[in-house]
Amino acid sequence: MIEEPRRLARRVRALNEATDNARGSAYSQDGTVFLEVNTLGAITSIWLADHANERGMDVLADLIIATHQKARKAAIAEGQRIYDRFVAEGSAGGLK
Repeated sequence: MIEEPRRLARRVRALNEATDNARGSAYSQDGTVFLEVNTLGAITSIWLADHANERGMDVLADLIIATHQKARKAAIAEGQRIYDRFVAEGSAGGLK
């Protein structure tokens, strides 16, 4: 009886760790901005081309925001993929 709650706790820890490590990334439409974010939207990596601010800081800010939104969508999709795999493997007796 006690083994089942322990097994479940291990599975939940494994799922949390896997989804915490999920990342999504995106380039801006013009390629001057690259962002990587986690599923919470925190930026984990950023790259700006040397000429990223040539069109002004307002344009750069808009590029960063739009790129962040694309990267966040990708991170959420990756987290969902991990969750779906976790559930499927759990149904098949995996992730013990």
